[in-house]
Amino acid sequence: METIQTLWERIDAWFKNKALSIWDPSSSLGASEEEIGHAEAALGVTLPDDFKSSYRLHNGGCPFPPWPEGLMPLTRIVGVWQMLKEIWDEGSNDDFPDEPVGPVQPFHWHPKWIPFAWGGYGAEYACLDLDPGPGGQFGQIILRTHESDPARLLAPSFEVWLATFANDLKTGKYIVNEGRLERKAPLKQRVEQGLSQVLQHGKQLFQQSIRIFRLFRQAPKQAFSLVMIALVKPAARDFWVRLRSSLRTRWVRVLATSLLTVAWSPDGAYLVSGLDTQVQLWNARTGELLRSFPTAMWSGWVAWLPDGQHLLLVGAQGSIQRVQALDGTPVSTYRFPDQNEPVSQQSGGPIRNIACSPDGGRIAAARAWQGNVSIWDVHHEVLLSTHSWHTSGVVALAWSPDGAYLATASYDGTAQLWSADGTSHLWTFSSRTEPGSALQGLSWSPDGRLIALGDGVDGQVQLIAARDGHHIVTYPRHMLHRSWLFPNKDSRAIYALAWSPDSRTIVSGDSKGTLCVWRTRPLLP
Repeated sequence: METIQTLWERIDAWFKNKALSIWDPSSSLGASEEEIGHAEAALGVTLPDDFKSSYRLHNGGCPFPPWPEGLMPLTRIVGVWQMLKEIWDEGSNDDFPDEPVGPVQPFHWHPKWIPFAWGGYGAEYACLDLDPGPGGQFGQIILRTHESDPARLLAPSFEVWLATFANDLKTGKYIVNEGRLERKAPLKQRVEQGLSQVLQHGKQLFQQSIRIFRLFRQAPKQAFSLVMIALVKPAARDFWVRLRSSLRTRWVRVLATSLLTVAWSPDGAYLVSGLDTQVQLWNARTGELLRSFPTAMWSGWVAWLPDGQHLLLVGAQGSIQRVQALDGTPVSTYRFPDQNEPVSQQSGGPIRNIACSPDGGRIAAARAWQGNVSIWDVHHEVLLSTHSWHTSGVVALAWSPDGAYLATASYDGTAQLWSADGTSHLWTFSSRTEPGSALQGLSWSPDGRLIALGDGVDGQVQLIAARDGHHIVTYPRHMLHRSWLFPNKDSRAIYALAWSPDSRTIVSGDSKGTLCVWRTRPLLP
């Protein structure tokens, strides 16, 4: 038998990989010895060792169908137990036989039954049985069904019960449906449901065909026009839109506010978007919103760390926070030497954007006003250098994949490439769409050959060669999709841009909150 810790590692890994949207990060917080002792005192029992080992790792929170609350925290266990104890004191077991049948006592409930997974009033709940019947085991898991039936055995111990759940997750017996974890229906039931839906749809089509046939008999010309308007034209338009969308874009999301930054996780599985007051985590393949967590006002500047487990966020008053990527839990705060200076024109203004070097050892931060870029040593928390490269505020910056260069984009309408130490200037590129228009998005291709720039006026993406900064192509990818989704074709500046680690897609975000993930294959030279 696997240890409790190994079982929880398997369960947590399954939720993070396949059901992140319903995974509760707080469930990874264990109970202290003091909390376990208080619970045992309130319940008047000594809890089984495997149960206590589990709660030292997870103090409730994990979904366990069919119980909506999942595993209850210790305080909730005590509260539910006290409620059931009051009912038991009123004699609710008087209608049950006196002699036990099998390993479970024939009661509606018993004070030595400790509920740990409950579905609410009148529903089922799972209990630790600390007073088993003949042939039973101390700490076995039983199911209290409803008031008219005695409880029944589920597993000989909590460890076995948890192992069964972990194995069922691994073998695909659970699915996520409409934000809930559910046990997958048997194959026969799924087939019967599918056939029923097909038959129902066929019946509706048949009835619709009969109505159309009768209409054609009565007034052929009018019927033809109505069918074209009501059925054929919308279907053709929908097919054409879907076809073009499938060729151009993987998914599009319209958010409530403008995007500040976007970034891919190093493995390409997730996207993170920074908004005015929150950060959102997305499934990069499907576009499903997995998590969102708040930030300070206008602090949605975010960068993914190379370990893939943490994010860097610009915090309040210019601090830089390191947080857990999956839930935003703060880990540490970086306070570099010049961050505590009063915000002024001389200091270059508050931090506008940040980028972490590929090796994780340096952080580059853009200043909002005077075009300053500061570079810090992460491990020693010391300022390495500050540079004034632009005549206006720097709004985007990115390290080359090998960490040897740093590219910047500015409100002054230029992009520049410098050596990582800031001593060597390689080239300056000026926006080609409109002289002096801001360049607000910037991203390197993973192979380091190209740099994509987001236009701050007309929503176009410009590709330039990283080696010398010469223009390759201006691509209206984000704008083209707007013409399909938004008929008014209003001007939307691209605020955020990021190239996927596998080079196949680019994500772009605009000033009106449209997040667009599109393919690069037709675009690459």
